[in-house]
Amino acid sequence: MNLFIQHAYDRIAEKYNQKRSISSELNMLKKFIELLPEKGRVLDAGCGVGLHSKFLTEHDFKVTGLDISNNMLDLARKNAPKAEFINKDFTKSFFRKESFDGIVALFSLFNIPRKNHQKVLNMFNKILTRKGLLLISFGCRIGECIVDFLGTKMFFSNNSYDESEKILSNAGFEKVAEKLITSTISGRKIEHRLIIASKKNTEGLRQILNR
Repeated sequence: MNLFIQHAYDRIAEKYNQKRSISSELNMLKKFIELLPEKGRVLDAGCGVGLHSKFLTEHDFKVTGLDISNNMLDLARKNAPKAEFINKDFTKSFFRKESFDGIVALFSLFNIPRKNHQKVLNMFNKILTRKGLLLISFGCRIGECIVDFLGTKMFFSNNSYDESEKILSNAGFEKVAEKLITSTISGRKIEHRLIIASKKNTEGLRQILNR
């Protein structure tokens, strides 16, 4: 599946870069960085063409972006020259414990089989600091499918609302904020839930919200 996703994004990288915008998630990104420590370390998991990384570096965060598509990363390096980009599968755990103050995983989890979602969220918790925050998106169309996306076949995978809530909780996270947005990049209106979550640490969460 990884090679399938890699080759698909390699094929559509230029078209994706032309069509992609972060306007729909901008308000949640702003809220996310307001809750992070200044100049904190942020992982952009499945960074694509680097638009979230660009936003984060423009606000003085130290960003590491991971993606399995070299063509997407070539564009990311142009879009966000201040970030560090690595050609890696972000679902593999190779960072040390508590390496990041924040993790952004927007429109990336849905390219991973549902059976692996829990493992990925568990890993995110491990590499976040005690007061770290996660900004993640969950698709609203339940199931797994291969569909046409920007002229190529693409795999998508989403859980139900209740399943996503359970995965998030089982990984040791609790929600801080949530917003429903609509994406139109594919030419169709598709809803996604954006969630900011903290580790299940009452003291840490209270300190985050009081920043």
